[in-house]
Amino acid sequence: MLKRIAIVAVLACLVSACTTSKRPEQESRVALPAKAAEPTAAPKLIDTYTTHIGDKDKYDNNGKRLVEAREIVLQDRRNYYDFNIRDPNDRQDRFFNSKTNRWGDTTTVYDWQFGRGAEYEVQKGNPNLKVQVYDNGHINVKIQGN
Repeated sequence: MLKRIAIVAVLACLVSACTTSKRPEQESRVALPAKAAEPTAAPKLIDTYTTHIGDKDKYDNNGKRLVEAREIVLQDRRNYYDFNIRDPNDRQDRFFNSKTNRWGDTTTVYDWQFGRGAEYEVQKGNPNLKVQVYDNGHINVKIQGN
């Protein structure tokens, strides 16, 4: 008799659990906090310029061949400002006109991002570029017209 009561009690618990459980669409969802965290400010564009990468931009001032696209773009700016070596499509800018920004250690800290095919073209070709500099250290380099 005790055995039957125990089985009935277990079955009653199972039936109760099954009939009171929530369906998937009724499940509680994680609530968002009342005040969401402040979004970080979007990076601000501080300078845009266009330039042409010529063969002379691919060598440093000691005649050593440059390999990295970032180095070549920096050399283009050094040639423009420091050595007066300019290609027809080179334009002045407000960021790299600072000697510290073209020669200083800060130039390696920036986050250089090259658009599709731009890095290859800088290394192997002579492209016209559009360069955008943001206040968060991001430098975006694209082939002009892309």
